[in-house]
Amino acid sequence: MKTLNKGLDILEYVSAAGGLPVTPSQVAAELQINVSSCVRMMQTLCERGYLMQLSRRGNYVTGPNLTTYSCRHSLFNSLVAGAREPMKKLSDRIHALVNLSVVHCDRRYLIYYCGYTPGISVRTLVNYPRHWNYAENATERLLLAAADRKERERIVGEIGVPENFTSMEDFFQELDRLRKAGTVKFHSRMQKLWIAGGLVLTRKYPPATIGFGVATEPEADFAVRAVAECCAEIRANLEPPDGLFPG
Repeated sequence: MKTLNKGLDILEYVSAAGGLPVTPSQVAAELQINVSSCVRMMQTLCERGYLMQLSRRGNYVTGPNLTTYSCRHSLFNSLVAGAREPMKKLSDRIHALVNLSVVHCDRRYLIYYCGYTPGISVRTLVNYPRHWNYAENATERLLLAAADRKERERIVGEIGVPENFTSMEDFFQELDRLRKAGTVKFHSRMQKLWIAGGLVLTRKYPPATIGFGVATEPEADFAVRAVAECCAEIRANLEPPDGLFPG
């Protein structure tokens, strides 16, 4: 099982490079894996088409198999298809990079992004999944708001209550408000941005959230109204009235 986890860590790391080649020594140092073991696992991933070696020096990028499987029909591909155009419109309106995320097994997965925000690296957005960070992340706070009370208690009991809340109940009241409102906005001292986002809740699809950062509070106020409209448009795309489903 450890070998499988290491192999998946390698695959996620190379995928997160955004098409830039990486070497086994880079991967081994970042993931704290023995270099020889890393080379063997990367070669096996190449043989299965998940990675591709560009040169004898060991420069690796993602392989064709990842694209092959990403083309298949899936719940998440359908979710992205319904969100793509509304999110592009939102990005153009607020002049910022926006991302779409879901959560699975306590990890957030970014499944689509578009646009550009100065100072934000795309690499940091598509990095391999990380654990909950709802104190600084709008999408994760909204995903937590979409969870039931038992799940909230488990997660917050492990991670803790954000410092600007006096108790778990205080935080849960805020999560209830966010779920009802469908949007969130707060200032991040660490990121030095106003962080905002919107929640997409449907019958068929898992909860999804749109997140982004802007420089000023007036921009954030406008963006919150814009993301609410974007989420409504996505819901309409994903759950059209009866009789309007294609074919």
